[in-house]
Amino acid sequence: MTDLSKYETLDSPVLKSIADVRYRHVEHGPGYLCRGPAVDIGILRLRPGDSTVNHYHEHLEESFLVLEGVVSMWIDGRKRAEFGPGDYYRSPPGEMHYFRNEDSGIWRACFVKAPFDPQDTHPVPWHPGAPVPRPAVGRAV
Repeated sequence: MTDLSKYETLDSPVLKSIADVRYRHVEHGPGYLCRGPAVDIGILRLRPGDSTVNHYHEHLEESFLVLEGVVSMWIDGRKRAEFGPGDYYRSPPGEMHYFRNEDSGIWRACFVKAPFDPQDTHPVPWHPGAPVPRPAVGRAV
């Protein structure tokens, strides 16, 4: 077995488990495995009926790989798609995205945001059925 201790810092061990993730809202929301210095990596967990805040990132891209369950995703408040286990989606800078678990089971996805910028999340008030939100900075819808 490899000794990983030389790769660990006081704040952030290199080796972590999904089981160690602490979600923003205790049982759901985003939870981070790694925050910087180059990327954010984490797990997004939504219970049936849960949703995220519609938002975009001006400079970073965010990618999602579905681990379990099915979720509905809205892109720029116009396009709706369903994602299930093994599906991958890359949200480029400026693209609004919103997730809602309309299924009966838990939905989880691994996400990666890069480059690291903890200030680059911009909420845009919106939910399905509402008028299409104003486009994010630098995007035409």
